[in-house]
Amino acid sequence: MIGQTASVDAILNITDYVAQVREEQALAKVREEQALAKLKVEQAQALVREFSINCSALEHRIVLLQDELRRGQKQLTVKTRTAAVLCNRFLVESGLHRRHPGLPLSSAYSKFRTKLVAGKGLTQRGATLLKNITRQSGMKVKAKDVVNDLNALIHQLSSVIHYPKLVSRGFVCGGHPPLGIAVAMAVCDLQVWVNSDFDNAESPVCWSLVHPEAEGHISQTVAVIDGDDKLVATMTGGLVGSPPQR
Repeated sequence: MIGQTASVDAILNITDYVAQVREEQALAKVREEQALAKLKVEQAQALVREFSINCSALEHRIVLLQDELRRGQKQLTVKTRTAAVLCNRFLVESGLHRRHPGLPLSSAYSKFRTKLVAGKGLTQRGATLLKNITRQSGMKVKAKDVVNDLNALIHQLSSVIHYPKLVSRGFVCGGHPPLGIAVAMAVCDLQVWVNSDFDNAESPVCWSLVHPEAEGHISQTVAVIDGDDKLVATMTGGLVGSPPQR
């Protein structure tokens, strides 16, 4: 409080002091805000650098996996010239990597699965595939059981490559239903080369019928076996046909 007897100079000095204090407080607040903004920028830049490093590592890992798949495909292709090779995981994974290059396997399968499964049921595309495979193979299965296996297919595939005692040669998929049928459905759909238009289609239209020069994401003809290792169907270019002749 300033007394009534205070001089004009004293009043001016106090006013100047108050103004100076307020100015210093304002400048201090500005400096604090600038420091905080700088810290946030530095943190954001650090996150960008970390993200860039992680992306580079992921890209390198994807390249290594693609190289590994190519080598595995070459080795298995040579083996199929003399024996029947049951390789469910290899066929599905190699097809997914070709259809969705650059995506991690789990992400690629999540995107692919939506073409066959919708909610608790099958899409029209999935239902048609199931009908074609079961009609040709004679295997009986409930659609809901196939849906359950398709939802978790990527986690249920055996990494072991089997050599069933068959007279025929080549790539083989399938096995005990419902998992064997779910695998066959995935492999059959991956045999079709899908562009943006066909990828959104409900019906399993064979892209190779429209463009014969196009090669599917799984280019090989694949035989289907049942739970007893009996040949029950053949799949080529996304079409289901009779089993190979012995």
